[in-house]
Amino acid sequence: MKILWGSEQPTRPTGYGVVTREIAKRLVERGHEVYCIGWDYNGETIKHEEGWHLLHAGISGYGGEKILPRPDSPSVLDAHLHELDPDVYVSLIDPWFIGHAVLSTNNAGVPYIPYIPIDGYPFSYDWKDIIKMAHTPMWMSKFGKQTFDDFVSEFSSEGDHIDMMDPILDRYHSHPTPILYHGVDLKVFRPIGKKEKQKLRKKLGLDKFDFVMLSVAKNTNRKQQPRMLEAFKQFLDETGAKAALVIHCGDPTDSFGMGGWNLPNMVNQMGLSENVIFSDNSNNPLLGLSREQLAELYQASDAHVMATGGEGFGIPSAEALACGIPIILPDNSTGPELIGEDERGWLVKSATHIVGPRWGVNMTLVDVDDLARCMKECYEDEDSRHSRGSAGREFAKEWFDWEKIVDELEYILKRVRIQPHPLGQMSKQVR
Repeated sequence: MKILWGSEQPTRPTGYGVVTREIAKRLVERGHEVYCIGWDYNGETIKHEEGWHLLHAGISGYGGEKILPRPDSPSVLDAHLHELDPDVYVSLIDPWFIGHAVLSTNNAGVPYIPYIPIDGYPFSYDWKDIIKMAHTPMWMSKFGKQTFDDFVSEFSSEGDHIDMMDPILDRYHSHPTPILYHGVDLKVFRPIGKKEKQKLRKKLGLDKFDFVMLSVAKNTNRKQQPRMLEAFKQFLDETGAKAALVIHCGDPTDSFGMGGWNLPNMVNQMGLSENVIFSDNSNNPLLGLSREQLAELYQASDAHVMATGGEGFGIPSAEALACGIPIILPDNSTGPELIGEDERGWLVKSATHIVGPRWGVNMTLVDVDDLARCMKECYEDEDSRHSRGSAGREFAKEWFDWEKIVDELEYILKRVRIQPHPLGQMSKQVR
């Protein structure tokens, strides 16, 4: 098959960049042609040594930009579809970025699989006219699929909203949408023994602490690091633990670009400077830690913690589980399916929620007291910490193995390739 894929550049060590690269190279190994439109890449076409090709995405970055300054000009994506004539197009990006891709692929007769993160509830009505016309939406989590299925039940012909009903959504009753988890390199992100952990802590300057928690999350508003710091301070005050919180977030002072905070100032103000450590001060992912160095942070830690308002999937949580350490997550979005019934970590209550200003999607605010309680329980119950970490590794081996994930993706791609568009003859047939 010839596959066109749009996402963050696979040469970048970001979450979606890594996902794209891990999938692309395995598809090539299986005999497929893979072309990746790399967001923000504006150079010439490059064939990587792993066999996939990197294509430009235009100045605006997502393939929707017109090539010429006139209304009838094709977009960058139109041009790639015309030149390559792929069997299928897959994009890995949020739903509000894909309207042009639905139009371009349907016009070209190319089946389109938008691989979509959903990190809050409900699914926005503003996305309806985009998603209803896509060939086969694909979700990163059970939460994402359930959120969309609830939306379909509410606004299709079976729903109660007579004035907002859209019969076109009825297509999803007979054509259920697939789920595809992200994977983890299980050879890099793996458990280590107690002696090896002690050596690693000494190497990383963490050997003076008896208990280490790690939080891998970009410094953005959605990740809610201030609430995590509040809970950590409360945990220290209640236990007197000789504990560290290692924060891996890129630039911890970036209070503008991503809507985050000046975290070092906040740490100093809260009196936590002796216990909070920032692992990486660069917003440039190419100057950050390698995957091997990042794996060492997990392996040196006793637990991974986040105060996130919601996750489309949760790659750091998956990496932590693969390393055999338990996770502490709010009970929103993908938290319950990653942790289970407290099998692989601790699920934290949410105190309330906030509503996003543009799409009206709810995200939760974690209960600081309950987060501190979970930190304390994790610290005090070593046996439970180890058993939940071991269960997490087994879960990772079952669900986050890249080979199994690409097996499933390959099946989906082959099925979509020959399936006519549910709304008519809008996709290619096998020639």
